[in-house]
Amino acid sequence: MSNAHMGSKNRIDDIKREAVAQAERLGHRLKRFDKYKDSEVYYSSFCARCSAYLRVTASGGSGQAVEEPCQRLCHCGQPLTPDDLDGKCVSCRGNQLTLYPKTSAVRAKNNHYIEYCRKKDRDFEPGPVELSDYFWCCQHCFQRLGPGYQGEPDEQGRCSKCAEAERIWAKRKADAIEAAGGLKAWHRKRLIKKLLLPVDCIACVIAIIFAVSILIAIVFYGVWGIWNEICPMLSRTDDTVCLIIIALSIAWVALRRKALNERPSDY
Repeated sequence: MSNAHMGSKNRIDDIKREAVAQAERLGHRLKRFDKYKDSEVYYSSFCARCSAYLRVTASGGSGQAVEEPCQRLCHCGQPLTPDDLDGKCVSCRGNQLTLYPKTSAVRAKNNHYIEYCRKKDRDFEPGPVELSDYFWCCQHCFQRLGPGYQGEPDEQGRCSKCAEAERIWAKRKADAIEAAGGLKAWHRKRLIKKLLLPVDCIACVIAIIFAVSILIAIVFYGVWGIWNEICPMLSRTDDTVCLIIIALSIAWVALRRKALNERPSDY
């Protein structure tokens, strides 16, 4: 690599660092720089918040640095405040959302979400909902909080309905664990149920199809006519196998009747 080329590359790196520092001072969050080449080689990036454009050219030792502070805009062009978490200004929204300060639990949930997204995409940038110090919707059902809506949130950021549903679920889970004889037994019961689920589904489908077929046949042929159809089937091997499978399916459903009728909270 020639000294001139090396000097040009170093100059570009210096310009990029200066431009990025200027953008960060103005509150921008830049994505990675992508390299392009048309009439000249240049690098560019967009702000993850407001989509401001930053370009660093490879010739002339120049660049197009961001000069305006980071500012999200509503679709109507009006600037958004940090409290406009729904991406709309007060004029477009029509009323002011009831905003609540984030509790430690809500912040922990946001941080966990951001960490999870960055593991999947290292260039992920959190949005205003994760970055804001406030929230305005239930963290579980995502419906609006505030007077006339879902009411005030609890420490977990959930509305009263979701909090009550969580308490009921926790009690049912505790009762199910106690009924199973402990946590390990409860996990074992759940594992067995998952393993038996495909068999249950197949047996139920076969039993239902057979029951519907019998009912339709009774309507058209009567009980005696059905018996006259089934008797010859017993002498044919293929038909006998089908009847055995049907009988086993019906017996399986009968034996597993109690397990099939359990609520999700019972296991």
